[in-house]
Amino acid sequence: MGKAPDQIIDKPKQKLYLAGPDIHILVADLVKQYHHDLMSVVDQVVILFKDTAPEDRIAVVAKASPKLAVLAAKPCVFTVEIGFDRWEKLSQLQQIALIDRALCAMVATQASDGSMTFKVRKPDISYFRDEVIRHGFWIASKEKPDDLTLASLVDRVFGQASSPEADEESEGP
Repeated sequence: MGKAPDQIIDKPKQKLYLAGPDIHILVADLVKQYHHDLMSVVDQVVILFKDTAPEDRIAVVAKASPKLAVLAAKPCVFTVEIGFDRWEKLSQLQQIALIDRALCAMVATQASDGSMTFKVRKPDISYFRDEVIRHGFWIASKEKPDDLTLASLVDRVFGQASSPEADEESEGP
């Protein structure tokens, strides 16, 4: 009988931990308030913490992989991996804004045949409009904003939002 081959086992560089029930209650509350398209899959959004986050982003939103579904021990459609080293330094309002930001990236669409499709979208510029409207420019920046109102900052970054009244006024005779 021959010798067993040497095995190289890749150890994960960072451990993943399933978020506690308080985070999942927050997700459910935000979905109920702002993300109605996610209502049918809210229980399939899995929040995970990892030891550290890369410098360029605190959280990563993805469509669920089979490996992460096993870790979550339940079906999942979307996963959010958050660097705990950065999470714990955020204020409670910033933590809420981060979860809302992650939910803004998730899109669940029902087709005419009743099937669901899921995708992760990139943010509008570096923020989502809804995130800024609800929480302001909450991500720490070295730049100091000038004395503009939140509404004018949103308009400056995203352009003016069109309203039904504005659309009616802009139509020609």
